[in-house]
Amino acid sequence: MSNDNNDHSSLKLIIAPSGTINRVENGSAGTADQHVGQHLSRLFKISQNYGQKECEAWFRVITSRGDTPTALTQIGDENPAHLTLTLLLQTHPDFPGFRATITPIGEQSASNLAQPLSLAQFSQVIESSDVAIYTRGLDGCINQIIGSETVRPSLPTPLQSGQSVFDLYPPETLRNLLDNDARVVASGKPSAQEDVIPEAGGHRIFHSTKFPLYDADGALTGISGLTHEITEYSAGLHQLRLNQERVTRSLMESSFAVLVADLMTGEILAINRSFTARYGYTEEESLSRHPVAVGICGQPAYDQIVGQLNATGEITRGKFHFVCKNGNSLPVEMNAFVIKNGHNPLAVTLSQDQSRAEAAESRLQLIADAAFEGIVLHDHEKFLEVNQQACVIFGRSREEIIGASFWDLLPQQSLAAVRQVLDHPQPQSYEIHIVRPDGKERQLRIRSQDVSEGSQAYRIGVFQDITEEENLKVQLRRAQKMEVLGQLTGGIAHDFNNILASILGYSDLLKEALDDKEDERFRHWAEQIHSSGIRGRNLIRQMLSFSRGGGALPIPTSLSGAVEEVLQMLKVSLSENIVVGTELKPVPRVLIDPNQLQQILLNLCINAGHAIGEDHGAITISVDTQQVEQRHCASCHKEADGEYVAIRVSDTGHGIDPAIVNEIFEPFFSTKQMTDGSGMGLAVIHGIIHDCTGHILLDSTPGAGTSFTVLLPPEPPASSTPPESHRTDQSPLIVVVDDDQLISDMLYRVLVSHGYRTECYLDPEQALRAFTESGEQWSLLLTDQNMPGISGVELSKKVSAARPSLPIIIHTGYSATMDTEDARERGWILVEKPAEQRTLLDAIEKGLSAQL
Repeated sequence: MSNDNNDHSSLKLIIAPSGTINRVENGSAGTADQHVGQHLSRLFKISQNYGQKECEAWFRVITSRGDTPTALTQIGDENPAHLTLTLLLQTHPDFPGFRATITPIGEQSASNLAQPLSLAQFSQVIESSDVAIYTRGLDGCINQIIGSETVRPSLPTPLQSGQSVFDLYPPETLRNLLDNDARVVASGKPSAQEDVIPEAGGHRIFHSTKFPLYDADGALTGISGLTHEITEYSAGLHQLRLNQERVTRSLMESSFAVLVADLMTGEILAINRSFTARYGYTEEESLSRHPVAVGICGQPAYDQIVGQLNATGEITRGKFHFVCKNGNSLPVEMNAFVIKNGHNPLAVTLSQDQSRAEAAESRLQLIADAAFEGIVLHDHEKFLEVNQQACVIFGRSREEIIGASFWDLLPQQSLAAVRQVLDHPQPQSYEIHIVRPDGKERQLRIRSQDVSEGSQAYRIGVFQDITEEENLKVQLRRAQKMEVLGQLTGGIAHDFNNILASILGYSDLLKEALDDKEDERFRHWAEQIHSSGIRGRNLIRQMLSFSRGGGALPIPTSLSGAVEEVLQMLKVSLSENIVVGTELKPVPRVLIDPNQLQQILLNLCINAGHAIGEDHGAITISVDTQQVEQRHCASCHKEADGEYVAIRVSDTGHGIDPAIVNEIFEPFFSTKQMTDGSGMGLAVIHGIIHDCTGHILLDSTPGAGTSFTVLLPPEPPASSTPPESHRTDQSPLIVVVDDDQLISDMLYRVLVSHGYRTECYLDPEQALRAFTESGEQWSLLLTDQNMPGISGVELSKKVSAARPSLPIIIHTGYSATMDTEDARERGWILVEKPAEQRTLLDAIEKGLSAQL
């Protein structure tokens, strides 16, 4: 608004919160163009004391009051009588700013405003406030007092004109008043002081500003004072100071190392004794200096502390390193806060040496790392801390695990179990699978427990690698199945083998009795009887392979020779579309029953043929030595290490489904039709190989073929001392003890037909009595095991006790208490029923030749 605008109409404006005029609501178009866009303070030049910042302060006041109008009257600087304006500012209902109503005040109004107040008006103003004004002469007489009722009662009443302060106050108070008056008179300037006025039950405190009074000639005539009561304020201020002193004293005497510094400049203002004791810096070395210059901390740590205090106003349990005067670096835990102190905020830091805590934490970490279980600390998202065993189990370093999420380390199928645990805070135990970076799967059992640190919740997981434990459970279940099968088989094996022994024995006698002139049909029938007996015997042996080896007779065996024999059998067992190849390298012999070795090769090759099916394919049998390191047996799951003789059977078939890999060695498990197999093949192989302390490896890719590798230990070096042979001119006397009449008769005929003198006993007690009478004439004892009265083992023990050098053959269809190794340890020979005639005769010759 220009200076020539002298009308008394109001000008209405819309003002933005910044003070800029956005719109003129009345006045001419020229006026609007002139004012819009200008700042209110610049346009009207209201006062040099009311610039843009003051306008913005007005606006903040208006905003805080909402819709309540705020009025301001200010006389302008350039021409007070002409530019006095009244500003009425109120929030505009439709615009985010303010409405300003500008009303010029005429020259007369301005002059009226400049008129001094009358005494009555002035007294009215003072009486309505909490301030009192008085005047008195240099003689102490009170001339006039105007003041609120809160102040007046401090003076004696009734107050009479001409009374002196000497009449009003006691000497102590009077002395203080007169001293204050003297200072005002001496300086000739206003002076502010506190007056303490005693009264019954205490005192009252007044803040007074005293002025010298002069007459028209400039001569000092008296004193005027403006006073108001500050008793409560003074008491509150006193209490505040006491509290501050108390807090300051507590800080300075605290066991924490306290440092107070100017947050803006970094200047150290105070340290306590604990700070000096802990870090070695004295007040003389620290005060008025910067912490970095003193050497307490480096610039990066200082910047971090100041930055956090400026951002949040506090630091809680911050971790830093402070440097002692002797150069040692100490880990500290620090709390800090900011105290507002005018324009210079203060930073107060309280630090505590964490050396012992870190040492204790290090010891706890050593304890945790020594645990056999893996231990992890985690929240709902990631791993926060781990021990060494956890790193071993996960197959990762501590740096790889800490900070990683569950989704980074766990396979998808394990995440559901983890989510369920995180959603339920109570202690839980659960199992998950992980896949390590080396591709190995591990099964873990985890016990989980919620813990908290302050308001922060965590969870501790303690877990065990139960992979081996689960493998042992699988082995136990397999062993239990084999034990049941062995018990079932053992129940019938003895009787069945006795029957087969008779069939085989008499079929051999029949073949010997038929000469070349007899009808060929009879010879063929005898061969068929013998062949059927052999098949029955082999079936029982397969089943007995689950029960302590089933009576196998391991001998040093050439693998190459066994492969050549099997190749002849495979010509009629495999389809013509399958090519069988070999890769045979010179290897040491192995200790295994040759028949069982053939059985292993035949079963693996026939399975390979089934895997190839009607397609054209190839089977390769290879023999070589192999150094095995950290491979797990496919059937027993134990670790195989060392040097082995390896027989590998590989095919180009359809491979094995990974879902059934752990089941293929189970008894009666088969993927074939019921007419194509019994499901005993791989189960039998498992039993044979592990009886020979070997293992089997499996490598299979669905659609690309399968490879089974049988690992057998090489034959140990043979003894250089040959056994002494026993020779006698007289025909040896073989004593047969068997409760089965058919077996006894058959053995008698076989032995007699081969030139042996033979005695047979159906009752072992009768045989024992005969031994007592003429046992010195016996050359060899051939006894059954399972007999009524006493068993063959008990009979043999009694005979051996009386005559240790007598050769003994245990001829049994099945025995749960005797196997080949047990017999060998006792110096006996074990022959399994039904045995072919040649096998039995060889065992007899072996026993007689070893007799001393």
